[in-house]
Amino acid sequence: MQPFITNPYIDVVFSAFENVNEEGERTRIANQRCSGNILDDLVDGHVSFGPYSYMLRRDKLENIKYDETLKKNQDLDFFFRFFTSTNQLKIVHLNKILFSVRAHRGFMFYRSGRDILKIPSIYNVYLMVLSYFVQQEHSKGFIVYKYRSLNSLKVMLHNGYYRDFIKRLLSFPYLSMIQKIYLMGCVLSQFLVNRGANQFVIIDSKNHKVRKLH
Repeated sequence: MQPFITNPYIDVVFSAFENVNEEGERTRIANQRCSGNILDDLVDGHVSFGPYSYMLRRDKLENIKYDETLKKNQDLDFFFRFFTSTNQLKIVHLNKILFSVRAHRGFMFYRSGRDILKIPSIYNVYLMVLSYFVQQEHSKGFIVYKYRSLNSLKVMLHNGYYRDFIKRLLSFPYLSMIQKIYLMGCVLSQFLVNRGANQFVIIDSKNHKVRKLH
């Protein structure tokens, strides 16, 4: 609260936090630094979007609300829309660990990233973020979220959700037709010999290199 009290023009204050495992051992410290461009920091992995560590001025939210139809990535969706709603936000970062998040088997997000029913939500949010970075010509954001979007499709394919995979692959706007044809071959390979998903690749359009998605 102190930054808001001392400066009435502050819009956002956020802090560092730690993740700990079931034994209470620290596994990660998040939000340790802020460069001044929070979207760049998101892409670089320096900040994490989540409701615990952010305090937002109410009048800056306007009509931005959580999308309750999403089964995963609700925080990324909400905060990304908030931070891209205006470029006039005044942000203060506190490099202090003000809370801990403990993972355990009863934790609502425990292994939730592997829940195939949540993969469409994960993909849709990644695609929204990717489309923004394309519009902004943000090359690193494009590379990172193109990778994440396609990796979500890989999970669909690996788990046998062929119809959903094909529908999203064919409508994915950031692949060439040759790349889509190649990935359709992966669908056939996965169906016939259960190995296509492990060969799922993306082609770096800048360096023309092939990288496996692990």
